[in-house]
Amino acid sequence: MFKVLSSGLILTTLAIAQTAPSPSAAAGDHKAPAPVAIPANPATSTAASDFPPSTPVVTLNGFCPDAPAATDPKSPECKTVITKAQFERIIDTLNPKMPPQAREGVAADYAKMLVLADRAKKQGIEDTPHYKELISFLKMQVAAQELIRSMQEKAKPTDAELKKYYDDNASKYEEISLKRVFIPRNSPNAKPEDKKPTDDDLKQEAAKARARLASGEDFDKVQKDVYTAKGYSTPPPPTTIPTWRRESVPPNQQSLFDLKQGELSSVTVEPAGAYIYRLEEKKTTPLETVRAEIESKLQTQTLKDQVEALTSSVKPDVNEAYFKSLNGPPGEHTIGPASMSQHKPMMSPRTSTSSTAPQASPKTQ
Repeated sequence: MFKVLSSGLILTTLAIAQTAPSPSAAAGDHKAPAPVAIPANPATSTAASDFPPSTPVVTLNGFCPDAPAATDPKSPECKTVITKAQFERIIDTLNPKMPPQAREGVAADYAKMLVLADRAKKQGIEDTPHYKELISFLKMQVAAQELIRSMQEKAKPTDAELKKYYDDNASKYEEISLKRVFIPRNSPNAKPEDKKPTDDDLKQEAAKARARLASGEDFDKVQKDVYTAKGYSTPPPPTTIPTWRRESVPPNQQSLFDLKQGELSSVTVEPAGAYIYRLEEKKTTPLETVRAEIESKLQTQTLKDQVEALTSSVKPDVNEAYFKSLNGPPGEHTIGPASMSQHKPMMSPRTSTSSTAPQASPKTQ
């Protein structure tokens, strides 16, 4: 079965046309290159730089749209070659950071697109009103996306802006490591008719465990005893929390950051159970560690503000009566894809985050 080309890749052919060479150089003139020096054993090559720019990357045997009409498609001369230089221009246009596995898929799909586009041209599809209207819309979409990409690059914060944000939000980058004992509210052996432990019941259980910890008992032992007493046969949760930042901790447990090293917290009761913590260490995450995170945050916000400034002054006046009429007369509604909104945002700023995820969260454990 012939693999259907992904619509996403087909749409990006317009982006290719913006920066790639002319059509004859980018697609129609993929002639067989002159002989090149290819590594003796390509299978063991470890770097793309080992291959010269003129190295064939994809060869379409039996496809030669620019050859004389009498050329036999089965002859060795009928071929289209996409070189390393040509292919890497395509990748640089689509996504310079595209992973290797995805690049091979692009090569396969691009080869198919060359064949299909040639057939479409011969059938006159490029002259149809539908084709022209679609191209007009896609050109507008790509232009808008390219503007967003350009704005995003320019929105990158300076070193001074990064440092200022870091200094102004120093508390966000405080990190604490903790020991913790968790007293679950429910027992695995509880029956539906059994009375569920109240908050006061939990506090009493937790107070006993806290007293043991205050006397110097090991957290792992206390945690294991708590789980055994509750009837759990599964291993208890880990008692060590290596890194929590303020944003990882719910508001009712922010007081953990006020503890002194070695100090036990008071008992905190949550729907899942009760918690007791001991502060092991408090430190501030260095700027370099969170630099990418802050850069992404500021860049995203700047881009969002700029796009909003450009578009907020334009207020679309939507004819609600027209769009309601698409559902038919009152009481008659088509059920299925035709009646469902297919609209998706045309574009959105490309963002990336690199925030450090905590090892555990008070909200979930």
